[in-house]
Amino acid sequence: MDIDKTLDRIISLEIEIENTYISYIKKTDNQSLKQLLYSLLDQEKEHKKRLIEIKKNPSLLYAFADWKDREFSLKLYVSDKKYSESISQNDFLLFLIDKKEKMSKLYSNLSSMARDRNIAFFFTSLAYEEQKHKNWVVNRYELEMLSSF
Repeated sequence: MDIDKTLDRIISLEIEIENTYISYIKKTDNQSLKQLLYSLLDQEKEHKKRLIEIKKNPSLLYAFADWKDREFSLKLYVSDKKYSESISQNDFLLFLIDKKEKMSKLYSNLSSMARDRNIAFFFTSLAYEEQKHKNWVVNRYELEMLSSF
């Protein structure tokens, strides 16, 4: 899979998580969780937009010129956890933590593979944002756990 197809797959992962947020927003009555998910949803849409834009950058092919020589498996960065309509709130938050952790590692790895400084910075910034999102979800999970006592 070349970098262009890999980015297409990553964009589809961003769309998938957007749809997951929308689905859970409709399901939950927890207003503070809804607020968090709306915020994450907006930021995921921005990630998708930025990924679509970076695909148009002529430096992308140079940055990953030796891509075909690398061993890269997107499967390592895709969560095996699946969303279902019947998922509990705590399990949903754990699901998101796993997704965010894997996406952060994916973007970090792409950053380290890029030969172009600007492309590397682009992926580093996405990795940072995914880590920030994970931290927000971890905080929400801890708050929910504490309030259940």
